[in-house]
Amino acid sequence: MTDEGVFERLATAVLRKTDPIYALVSHPGVNADGKTVKSPVDGIAFVPGAVPPHMIVIHHTITAAKDLDGKWLHDPAMVKTRAKGGKPTEPAGDVTKTAAIVADERTRTPDLKATLVLTSNQDPGQDIVRDVHAAGASAGLAIDIWPRSRIADFLDNDPNGQWLRRQHLGIEQERISESLLRELSATSLEAAAPPDDPAAWVERELDRVLAGSDERALFLIADSGSGKSVACYKRLRKNLDDGGYSLVLGDDDVAGSATLDQALETALKRLHPALAPGAGGAARQLGTSAQPLVITVEDINRAGRASLLIERIARWSEGAAAGSDGWQIICPVWPQVLSSLSDDSRKRVSTKAVLAPPLSKHEGALAVQRRRSSQGRTISEFDAGAISEALGHDPLLIALHDPDSAPTADHTIGQFIESSLQRLSAARQEYSPAEYRKALRNTAKSILQRRQLDPEWLNLLGWPEVVGDLAALRQLVQQGEIIRVSGPSSGERLAFRHDRVREWLLADGFGDLLAREQSAKNLVSDPFFAEVIGLALATGFLAMDHIPSVVDANPLAGFCALRHMHNPSQTPQRDVIDAVTKWLDSNDTDGRARRYFKWEAARMLAECEGPHVLPIAEKLREHSWNGLRARFRNGDLMGGIGLCLHTELGTRVAGFEEFLEHVKRRYGQVLIHALADFLRRPGLSDQERVGALRLAGHLREPELASVVKACWDGDPDRGTILEEYLWALAECAADASEAENLLKPACDLWASLPDKSDEEHTPSPRIRVIEFGVRWAFQRKIPEAAIPYLIERAKSDELKWPITFLFEGIDHPDSIEFMVREIARREAELESSGKFSLFSSHVTRDFTRRQDETGQAMSERTRSRLAPLWRNESEDKHLRKSALRFWSATTDHGDLDLLRNVPQSDPLFDQVLWQRIHRRDHTAVPALLEKLRTDRTGYWWQLGRDYWTDEMTDALDAALARRSKPAAPSGEAEPKGDGPDWILSEMVMNLPASQAETILVRYWPNLSNSDYYVQAALFFATPMLLAAVADAVRQSSAPKDLFRYLSMRAGRTRGKNGQRTGFYQVKQIEALLPYLDYLSDSDIHGLWDTCNKHGWYAFRRQHIDGRLSEEWQKREYLSEASAIEHLDNAVKQTHPWIDHWLDQCIEAGWSRDQILDLVARWCAGNKSIQALEILASAVIHTGARANTALMDMTAAEPAQEAVAIRNDTLYAVMRKTLI
Repeated sequence: MTDEGVFERLATAVLRKTDPIYALVSHPGVNADGKTVKSPVDGIAFVPGAVPPHMIVIHHTITAAKDLDGKWLHDPAMVKTRAKGGKPTEPAGDVTKTAAIVADERTRTPDLKATLVLTSNQDPGQDIVRDVHAAGASAGLAIDIWPRSRIADFLDNDPNGQWLRRQHLGIEQERISESLLRELSATSLEAAAPPDDPAAWVERELDRVLAGSDERALFLIADSGSGKSVACYKRLRKNLDDGGYSLVLGDDDVAGSATLDQALETALKRLHPALAPGAGGAARQLGTSAQPLVITVEDINRAGRASLLIERIARWSEGAAAGSDGWQIICPVWPQVLSSLSDDSRKRVSTKAVLAPPLSKHEGALAVQRRRSSQGRTISEFDAGAISEALGHDPLLIALHDPDSAPTADHTIGQFIESSLQRLSAARQEYSPAEYRKALRNTAKSILQRRQLDPEWLNLLGWPEVVGDLAALRQLVQQGEIIRVSGPSSGERLAFRHDRVREWLLADGFGDLLAREQSAKNLVSDPFFAEVIGLALATGFLAMDHIPSVVDANPLAGFCALRHMHNPSQTPQRDVIDAVTKWLDSNDTDGRARRYFKWEAARMLAECEGPHVLPIAEKLREHSWNGLRARFRNGDLMGGIGLCLHTELGTRVAGFEEFLEHVKRRYGQVLIHALADFLRRPGLSDQERVGALRLAGHLREPELASVVKACWDGDPDRGTILEEYLWALAECAADASEAENLLKPACDLWASLPDKSDEEHTPSPRIRVIEFGVRWAFQRKIPEAAIPYLIERAKSDELKWPITFLFEGIDHPDSIEFMVREIARREAELESSGKFSLFSSHVTRDFTRRQDETGQAMSERTRSRLAPLWRNESEDKHLRKSALRFWSATTDHGDLDLLRNVPQSDPLFDQVLWQRIHRRDHTAVPALLEKLRTDRTGYWWQLGRDYWTDEMTDALDAALARRSKPAAPSGEAEPKGDGPDWILSEMVMNLPASQAETILVRYWPNLSNSDYYVQAALFFATPMLLAAVADAVRQSSAPKDLFRYLSMRAGRTRGKNGQRTGFYQVKQIEALLPYLDYLSDSDIHGLWDTCNKHGWYAFRRQHIDGRLSEEWQKREYLSEASAIEHLDNAVKQTHPWIDHWLDQCIEAGWSRDQILDLVARWCAGNKSIQALEILASAVIHTGARANTALMDMTAAEPAQEAVAIRNDTLYAVMRKTLI
């Protein structure tokens, strides 16, 4: 290599790859064009944090070997010039120049360490090498020579060197390196990328499930089309973007490989054929916990050998702990494939499996919005949610939805089916799309007539109606887009792509049945099929002359049809509306016999929009939640006021706020002016005023501020609804100045309320105003304009504590800073007293809970306000601690960068360390281990509930060893009571059984008299531990004490975010049978409850029922007498609610028929209408069609009302069940 610039770039790259400290060097000897330039050095760097300071100097050369002596060692000072006063013409050698630079640097850094790196495209002789090292030693320089042979060896034999050789010299790479693996990862992902626009994808709970799992092999269980492939791709893409490695394997890669390394090598060589043998193992070993290799397997479900391949993958993952090294394989699996495994294999795979959560309503709405945005369109969240709902929140159907060609969601499904049939016909070249459509229609008709919505596949093949279509059906099943076969071979069933797809096909089949007059009479009137028939009515599957008779026979189907109507001026939709209207005019819906129908009809109407809705709602006269929702959605102000009256402030009703926002957006100023006019009315009732004020606050329109204030001024009883006024005034204020004018009278009244309660242990009237409703409501709709005035009013003693309490959970920087400072002040006052503030300890829980439940972290604007407060070491310690408590209530990217900068000398270090471990910061483990080593109370061990490492296992072992020698270190007091046993035993129970057994047995002589560890041993129930427990019980003078609080310890859910459960195997309960006499009544009941949760009813009845105390037996309704006593009490109530009681009975082991038969016999003896209502509630809640005969067992009076109740119950059960 003779190009000096090329050599310098290659040599610099080699150095940077070989040693991390060389990666820091700058390269002043080459310019931006790659040409060498004059510079005293070719490379220079200082190693950050080195002690002593360390300077790196680099010189490159392509000088001939014979001239290297002068290039490196020439010293002009030793040259005698011919002319007197002349100067040497040859420049100083690299060693000489560097020695001078280092000497100069040492004048300001005396202890400087220096390394000189010399690279050459030649191999110097041994004498030159010796002379260079000697000269370097004389100058205090460490010499590192990189001659041609050393550079070539790295380029030829090191994987990273081969990468550089490929980049700089164009020679193909044979060994896998980090850089090549990353490049091949990108290629692999590019080939496997879903054919879709990533900009239209949304973050899903499924993504968090994948990101949060550390299982070495993770089987992701979900149906086809549920978004598994996209989720896996996103997981691999993010891993690659974060610096890891990602590969996609095909089913052939797995099928042809006995080991994972072989499968990886096959996939890698397909991407890069020049790779040498062993590339798969080398690639796997490149993965680390920080930069893992994440693998996914595609097409395994469609492979004929899916079961075999899944078992193979499961075996590959065995033999190591989860997350123990740097690779993970994710395998998407259909449920029917999982069920096809053998029992043993399914059990093994199931321990590594997660069920993919479906697309949520919010995620579905966002997905629709993203699709529209990518098309340059906009859509409201509410409308997007409706489309997602119509598509069953199905990722595939949402992706297929075309607003131009599919004006309704149902049309999207029809278009999807038609496109699928076209594709199948083109691919198979055997049947036309019409023939496939006929096969689907005949199958749908048979399903309806036979009332078998998920028929067994083998039975279906024998149905005479579909025999002629079997070949086409089999091809449709093989394609799997519309229908497929699912379940084990012993009970395969026909499954549809989605329930909505099935509904569309059944509607098509129903229309054909009716057109051909093929036994559709019973189907028409069955309320169970109201949605199917309604879809057929709305989409034109029925002839128009059939519409009146169908609606008359099944009026609920008419209401179901209204949901699909987006242009009711057209036929057949206009005909359906007319038929529904005529039916309402001709039938009484107010009687008891149609109560359930009326409720269901209102539920359908609540999803409808259009000019036809309010007239129908008026005729229906339903004032339930859904009736009010239907009215408000279509512009009736009183419907909105009624909804808000029925919805207490702060009550979280799913979709309610989005619904209100949708109506506001739809009606705009018309709605605002109507509400303003309503609030101006004189003589409003209390209920009207409350509902209107709540609605005003929800709408948050400044135009309403003056009318709300006027309403306040004219209300002599304003104090009784102060909460509603605070809500409406604060939310409607346009700015801080207006908020002050609006809120001052209300706050004055608030401050005048008593601050003491007349009743013990109840809050004062001043606190009761904001104790629940408005406080929770402000958390969701922050009154931005009102915050400054409320902070100002909090300066007064009268409102300081109430407003502090009001601000709890409000994500606003001003209110949070106020709370931080107020809590810091209180804690400073309490510090010397030894007391603590309970409020301070849980004040941030709303933020934590919100992130846990919804993923919503504290806002960046609030955390940005808090961070400087706790990071400023000059601030008061109480203020800093309080600010950190709030700031750390939620987590976000970048947290660790700030937390890691807090030194151990900082008073906040312990608090910061806790938060670092909570954020799974592995760099904090050494500091945690030191805390664990000296922890005498168990405080720090609590972090082990959600974070664990192998080092912590060693620390746990050491802690139990110290426990065996309980003498406290000099100067330390002995721990009181059981010391840290309460948490150490819990940590033992979180270990794998083999590790736990080893540790417990090792220290058993000193643990056997502790109830904590005896119960831990029983939790694992291994033969060795059971023998140890038996011996401990025999030797104990108080064996009952060894079983104290069993259900609270071994029987409860513990750490790992709830993933660690209590008793989960029946053998654990069996292990306790010899010791039942030692258990308390509540612990016996805990075992009884555990058996119920796991369905171990026979075991429970045999071993536990007889041990339950009389009190618990009565409470759990184990006898008919206790159940009848409950019914006798229920019938005395104005509105008996027995649904929960029925569920309790069934959970306790009663069968559905047993409990319903008991209620029917009790009702027959009571003979009252109230008792019949209870029986009706029971049958509707849990009964089937066969159970409706129980309604005839009683002769309740008056008879006409009893008949109405029976008819309504029959309708309700038929609506809910098919058999």
